[in-house]
Amino acid sequence: MAGKVKTSRKRGLTGQAFDALPLAERERIYQELERTPTAELIAQSKPLSRADAALHRQIRRRGRGRPKIGKGSKLVAVTLELGLLEQADRFAKRNKMKRSEMIAQGLALLMAS
Repeated sequence: MAGKVKTSRKRGLTGQAFDALPLAERERIYQELERTPTAELIAQSKPLSRADAALHRQIRRRGRGRPKIGKGSKLVAVTLELGLLEQADRFAKRNKMKRSEMIAQGLALLMAS
């Protein structure tokens, strides 16, 4: 099985490294996986490490998507003057925050005053 997916896995072929492979090499790997019976692929697989198993348990408990903060969130469409929006985006970028985070903090400050 030299030169096949199995040896690639031994070298630790990551998703990013796979994407960097030439198209012909990626196609060869796809074709090999299609030819290999599922039972054989399962037999070749290894159990998760303790760290990976713990991570999977944590993700399963937490659920998918963003973690819920407070009561959750709701998408709100707001119309802003373009100049103000550009200033807001620059401010958010300088302060390493997301636009929605900046707006939420601004609303909280305004309502607290």
